[in-house]
Amino acid sequence: MGRLAIHTEPAGAQVILDGQATSYRTPVNIALAAGHYRITIEQEGFKPVTREVVVETSRSVQLRLELEKAERGGILRRIPFVR
Repeated sequence: MGRLAIHTEPAGAQVILDGQATSYRTPVNIALAAGHYRITIEQEGFKPVTREVVVETSRSVQLRLELEKAERGGILRRIPFVR
């Protein structure tokens, strides 16, 4: 197992792990199996941010992000609405 620490400015952003919503909010320190992960950070009023990270056994990865305000004040949808 390794660790992934995520810090955002502002704090309180939701963490999406490999396309699956989680209950994690930043700042957070998550224990993960070694491997490659796609992390998306979403917060109302800010553009979502996606990063690829590699977690290694017995190591900690730090992810620090400054979120950029969305132009229209809401989350830009990552998944289109289904009709």
